[in-house]
Amino acid sequence: MTDLGRWIAVGLMIAGLGLIGSVTATLASWFVEKVREAAQEHESAVVHEQATSQAEG
Repeated sequence: MTDLGRWIAVGLMIAGLGLIGSVTATLASWFVEKVREAAQEHESAVVHEQATSQAEG
């Protein structure tokens, strides 16, 4: 192996780690957004249910 080949390998490894990190961060962000949306929908449904039960009572 030459020194140039080692440096190229190091650069490729760093780029690969960066790519994997970016993909993982994107998936995590998407997942958190979906969970947040579901929680907000649930919260608004509970508030609506409480408002209608108070109006009836």
